[in-house]
Amino acid sequence: MPIRLSLLAVIFSFFFLNVSAQDTTQKVVVNRYNSVEQQKKPYVILISLDAFRWDLAEKYQAKN
Repeated sequence: MPIRLSLLAVIFSFFFLNVSAQDTTQKVVVNRYNSVEQQKKPYVILISLDAFRWDLAEKYQAKN
């Protein structure tokens, strides 16, 4: 009985995870572009790979 229950749980988990997977298809809207006002604004790209917060250098008096 426990083996049967375990097998059922594994099968259910497999199907549940497949059903709830993210949809990765690209959605393209034809003739869509940013307005001139938005194109004049600068881009902001923020990448933090080491969890360095904006206030850590000041908080711990970091020299570099």
